[in-house]
Amino acid sequence: MLIKMLTKKTCYEYSIVGLIYLFVAFALFLPIISNPVKTTLGATYDVYQNMWNYWWVGYSLSNHLNLYYTKLLQWPVGANLAYMTLQPITGILSLPFQAVSLPFAYNVMFFLGFLISGIGAYALAKYITNDKYAAFLGGFVFTFSAFHIAQSYGHGQWFFIGWIALFIYFFMKMIETQGNERYFMAMISGVMFVLVVLMGDVEPGLIALMTVLAILAAYILSKAERKKALSKEFAYAFAIMVLTAAILGSWGFYPIFKAALSNGASSTISEMNSIQNNMAWSDNLLSFFLPSYYNSIFNGLASHEYYSIYSMGGPQDRIAYIGYTALGLALYGAYRSFKKSKLWIAIGILFLLLALGPFVEIGPFSTPIPTLYLIYHAIPLINFIREPGRFDVIIELAIAMLTAIGFASLREKMKWHDKKSLYTVMAIFCTLYMIESAGIPINSTYTPHIPQFIKAESMYPGNFSTLVLPALPQPNNESPAEYMGQADYYTTVLHKPILGGYISRENATQEGILVNLPIVLYATSLQYGEQYITPVKENLTVMGLQALLQLKNYNTYYVILENKAFPGAEFYQIYGLLSSMFSKPVYQSQNITVFFVPNLQNQSYIANYTGFFPLPIMESWATVMTQEGVGWLPINGQGIIETPYKGPQNSTYNMHISFEALSQPYSKLYIEIAIGNTLYKTIYLNTSSGLSSYHENVSVPYNQIGYTIAFIEPSITYSNGIISGATFLYNITVT
Repeated sequence: MLIKMLTKKTCYEYSIVGLIYLFVAFALFLPIISNPVKTTLGATYDVYQNMWNYWWVGYSLSNHLNLYYTKLLQWPVGANLAYMTLQPITGILSLPFQAVSLPFAYNVMFFLGFLISGIGAYALAKYITNDKYAAFLGGFVFTFSAFHIAQSYGHGQWFFIGWIALFIYFFMKMIETQGNERYFMAMISGVMFVLVVLMGDVEPGLIALMTVLAILAAYILSKAERKKALSKEFAYAFAIMVLTAAILGSWGFYPIFKAALSNGASSTISEMNSIQNNMAWSDNLLSFFLPSYYNSIFNGLASHEYYSIYSMGGPQDRIAYIGYTALGLALYGAYRSFKKSKLWIAIGILFLLLALGPFVEIGPFSTPIPTLYLIYHAIPLINFIREPGRFDVIIELAIAMLTAIGFASLREKMKWHDKKSLYTVMAIFCTLYMIESAGIPINSTYTPHIPQFIKAESMYPGNFSTLVLPALPQPNNESPAEYMGQADYYTTVLHKPILGGYISRENATQEGILVNLPIVLYATSLQYGEQYITPVKENLTVMGLQALLQLKNYNTYYVILENKAFPGAEFYQIYGLLSSMFSKPVYQSQNITVFFVPNLQNQSYIANYTGFFPLPIMESWATVMTQEGVGWLPINGQGIIETPYKGPQNSTYNMHISFEALSQPYSKLYIEIAIGNTLYKTIYLNTSSGLSSYHENVSVPYNQIGYTIAFIEPSITYSNGIISGATFLYNITVT
């Protein structure tokens, strides 16, 4: 059956089509082609993460490590990579090219994605139209869509959207064929689904599955086609497809399902998956008709309203531009061949109602009009797609199919049989479409860099960790986690763990390691010119001592400062603090400054630093709210003090704790103190006249969380930029 499909003529046809798509991609991204060994598209944290993914696949396999778990990121907790966009098959394919360089391997996969995506849509369009010229335009529209180009700015899981098209193609053939051919198509469909998920991730996998189920529903609803989908033979074929996918993909699917069903998984999966975040990553209705943010021609001519559409939450997931050239042919196809077009019209509308997010947005205006995404968002287990704009992939596929139908209808009407005229028309169409979707060429490249110190540090013995500052995302930056992603990239040379780093979804424990390190908060507040403001005078000596004790318990040898993250005076502030803590830097270059963490005695320390949480640190950088005159977010919830990790078993540690509290408005502050899970006492601090002090001696066991402080306070409100109902603690000491 496979030999019958792969005839010499078919292989030649697809080779020529694929090479044309590939050479167009080369022309579009010419700056990468000029230096493919060192240069990548864009300088986003996602690019670093994807290069790390490719490297980790090879590193874990060669060192017999768990492919889906690493200690190199988010030390000491580690990271479950089932929540990452790991793309394990892509990583395996990239291994030979990593011998040249990681950027080169990344670029090979990048261009291979455009090749596969074009061929996948070409195959589907040819099946629908039975016209290879129309199919070529369909494949061209899909692979060079503004959506695909935008997602390719770092989202490696969306490089190979062609597998989605091929999965749909073989699924439709599975419905239409009979006998052994149907069962063969079922097996190929199963293989395609494995490639969708393991060369992408679960998001394109779910979207592909939703699409074929919608197609199946369309067949069932059609009286003329119903028998094909409701036959016993089709049920067997469907079972074969599922079984094939389950067997071939089990090594990748099992860790994902296991992680999804584990304790605490829901909080990790739902990270930043609020309605507010969904809105930030939804397609604006006008974004279908306004050129891409990344268009090198039209971006500079855009209006203020245009920029407001793409400014929320990063532009990638809000780019949905169809292109008037493609839209014109699609509308013509719908008009001339409605019977052939109606399935794709319905599919396009269905996914439009998902891509628009919870509520329809039109330009700068938000409307109360709900969409289908609200229903999807409420369905447990499958509501993990927090970026509604990613449903746009099926809208683009529907437009590509309608474009192919339109061109086939136009060719039939105009009787274009002369190849010279036909090629001329196709070339004009493709040129206009490229200008609309991308602009030519795209010139947004970056050269990833590994500092010389990192290369030398990798040779040092021992399994120590490193902290790279800034270690938290910067909300107001277009690439908010750039330095976190760069820290990921450093580990590909270090082969040693880092505190933090960029992962797709993190849990509260991983985040807590960083937000409770005082110097991490201090550094983030200074990044990009933010002011370090407190309602009371901070004791930086205490902050430094706490940081040293924590870092030694994390076996951290080095703190690396990314110089370019801190402009002007802010750099000298953070440099001064780190110098006072760690003495003079051991290495300094134009890009980084490195400090060595000195040895200290084994002491207890503040694990959850209850000083201040400075703006703009928030759980999600996409939902930052700035308040004039407010320099700090208050403590909410609990602070935890831990005893040393190393100490005599079955013994206690005598600890003295003290702190001062300030509450707004001034009133009594209720504080519960617990040892382990047992309530120790409730105290009341009278803050009606200002600061109030508290101190106590307590004995706690070694090697565990020993002392928990829970704050019971009024809810926090804002009025004219002033915090009400807030609690601040400072001068916290533990001896």
